Amino acid sequence: MNQKILIVYNTCGLDCGTDHNIKNRDNTDWYIECIQSLLDQKYDNQHVVWSSCFNKPEHRAKLKNHFGSRISYNFIDTVAISVFGTFNHSVKRCEEHISQFDAYFYIDSGVKFQRPDIVLETNKLLANKDNAIICLTADTDNGFSDFPQLPQSFPFEDHYIMPVGTYLRAHTTCYARCLLDTYGVPAPDIFASFFTEAPHTYMAAGLGKNVIIHKDAFTLHRVGSQAVDGASLGFPNLPTTNPRPRWDHTLGNKNMIDIISDPEAWECGFGYEIYSPETGAGAGIEHFPHNPECWENNKCKDPERLKRFLIDNIFLKPEEVDYNSLPNEFIPGDCI
Repeated sequence: MNQKILIVYNTCGLDCGTDHNIKNRDNTDWYIECIQSLLDQKYDNQHVVWSSCFNKPEHRAKLKNHFGSRISYNFIDTVAISVFGTFNHSVKRCEEHISQFDAYFYIDSGVKFQRPDIVLETNKLLANKDNAIICLTADTDNGFSDFPQLPQSFPFEDHYIMPVGTYLRAHTTCYARCLLDTYGVPAPDIFASFFTEAPHTYMAAGLGKNVIIHKDAFTLHRVGSQAVDGASLGFPNLPTTNPRPRWDHTLGNKNMIDIISDPEAWECGFGYEIYSPETGAGAGIEHFPHNPECWENNKCKDPERLKRFLIDNIFLKPEEVDYNSLPNEFIPGDCI
């Protein structure tokens, strides 16, 4: 069955120069290449939206002139939410103005599809209702080495179900609708800058489902000196702006210290397994593993309890962020 898939291409136009010395860079030619690679997919039940946070008016006009009504546009100008918050916001606007969808692709601005069958291949994995999150590898910066238990070479012989507590860096991630229906948004939104992926296996397990990596579908991803928009530019993780370490950089009223210090985190089977070198983004954290007694064969014994904990802790409350009141301009494209 060809499920209806929303593809969200997520960009940030902030020129703060925090991580990659970005100052007045014009990335629109790259944006056009990437969005065209999404439109070129051989899949007839998809819709593409450009989720644009703080891109310049002239840059937005250039893409509107180029693509017209072939895609939708969500122009968001607020730092009340982080990268995955803008993704969630674009999902909500498309659900409101375009259609209900069966799944939602997050595509970061540095990603370009190099095969025309990536969405088709993802649809095949979504057809298995045991899968809630589909991860695609990139040619760089996947994070396999953070977890020794993960396969260290790609492609795989078969699709790979991720062990609880592990994660792949979410440059290209597809979230099934069941996550939106359960948690209110498809992606966790309390993380200001890093480690949004860390709860993925727990979110899926709260529904009795899996996170799976496609065995051989991968994307081009620009990093380092070739990075496109920079990392989390709206929330620079600097001592002057956030004295807490990156792993504890959150929005809302709770930080990760509060969350993992709650006895219920251990009792329900939650974990926050951040593997990084001492000089890396996770420097300083004392690894908080999940309680193995809560798990059997990679399945949570009490998924309802885990789900309640996740709803209470890794998603922003309406009083912390009201997605419906954030300043934005939504321009719907042609419906599928």
